[in-house]
Amino acid sequence: MQSSCWVLQQELFDIISNTYLHVNFNKVIKHLKRSDIDTTRWNDSIKKSLNGTIYAMSWYLDYSCTSWEAIVMGDYEAVLPLPVFVKFGIPMIITPLTIQQLDIYSTINLSKEQSLEIINAIPKRFKRIHITSQNQIFSAFPFGVKPKIKQKINLILPLNKHYEILHSAFSNSHIKGIKRAQKENFVLQYSTKATECVDFFKSNVGSKISLPNSYYIQIEKIISAALQHKSGKIYQVVSPTHGIMAMSFIGIYKNRIYDLLSSSSPLGKKKRAMFFLIDQIIQEYSNREVIFDFEGSSIAGIADFYKGFGAIEDPYYVFDRWRDDFLARFTRMLYKIKQ
Repeated sequence: MQSSCWVLQQELFDIISNTYLHVNFNKVIKHLKRSDIDTTRWNDSIKKSLNGTIYAMSWYLDYSCTSWEAIVMGDYEAVLPLPVFVKFGIPMIITPLTIQQLDIYSTINLSKEQSLEIINAIPKRFKRIHITSQNQIFSAFPFGVKPKIKQKINLILPLNKHYEILHSAFSNSHIKGIKRAQKENFVLQYSTKATECVDFFKSNVGSKISLPNSYYIQIEKIISAALQHKSGKIYQVVSPTHGIMAMSFIGIYKNRIYDLLSSSSPLGKKKRAMFFLIDQIIQEYSNREVIFDFEGSSIAGIADFYKGFGAIEDPYYVFDRWRDDFLARFTRMLYKIKQ
């Protein structure tokens, strides 16, 4: 009860002090709840931003988070999405499982001071800020205890060369795997069945990794929304005799394609169906100003699989910082007890 009263007091303080913040470059910085965000202007800002990603689109955030809020500068010239997570009744900012990275998205070049003003406008009721991003500005949160920073590796493949050149960078084992798959008379098909794609992943990979059921619910909604917004494709490799061997959902946004959900059946692995699938996608998008984002992996075998197609490392970081007040310290103690 006391913690709820504390949070309510913090919310009232945020409304008074943080909702409108006038900064020295004559732009108003606002903290907005989801219901107050103009969806059209938000998505237009992400599309026009210098660093816009599929993760920042309103529909992607809607299905990734129980709720989300935002810091908005001026007329949506710069925006920072805030995915809200509540633990022990305490609101926090936590990047969800369906989102690899977030950032301050801007249609103009921001100075360090401007970026700091934006993150400093995050309401004080959020006791923990846990954001994954390439933007080092998140290491400079102007509040709380010293942040924990952990580097993670994403893997990407620029596709702005002819396929023959891209193919020449494949590893010998990958070239052999593709040749082996080609002998199977596989057919690459498109699907519109989000549920089938998720169920295929769950049945072939779910027992090997620990993912909450909420993840599968969220990713299915994201796939359905992406198909509706023409921002994704479901690929499937089909054997004439054994049916579906592999499936991938590829998110498509601006000059980037994202490998958001991929899996093979046991027989598909044996027959190198995923080698065939990734090679076909590379052929489809080759010689374009497009980046194939494999979303990396901390699992060595998966990382080696992507590197075998010529993927290069593209590091990003996990920034984890707590505020330094009684309620934040108490919540951290509860976290340690529950671990």
